[in-house]
Amino acid sequence: MIKKYWRVSYNNIGIYEALKRHLWENNKINTWNELKNSDNFTWLPLPNTYLENNRSYFTEIGYKMFIEKTLPIIKQYLDNDSIVIKCFDFNYENLKILYEDEYQIVIE
Repeated sequence: MIKKYWRVSYNNIGIYEALKRHLWENNKINTWNELKNSDNFTWLPLPNTYLENNRSYFTEIGYKMFIEKTLPIIKQYLDNDSIVIKCFDFNYENLKILYEDEYQIVIE
């Protein structure tokens, strides 16, 4: 079965990791902690596993939530021109899914 998933990245890394790195590098660790604990971020469950070679993708519901709730906040901190959104059609049966919920999948 083919399913659509969305990946949002920034300079070739996941958007959340990019935001975290940017804020930490600019000595705004408190800002990162406030954001990740806000309603605009906590709607997305934290995967129980996520290694460096893993990739996360939004489901359609997750993508819509991200665009509505989280992306406007992220755009306040990161260069909008470097945010890349790509849609993928994956054969669901062929994916090595490490984590899945209604908003996202994490694959190896």
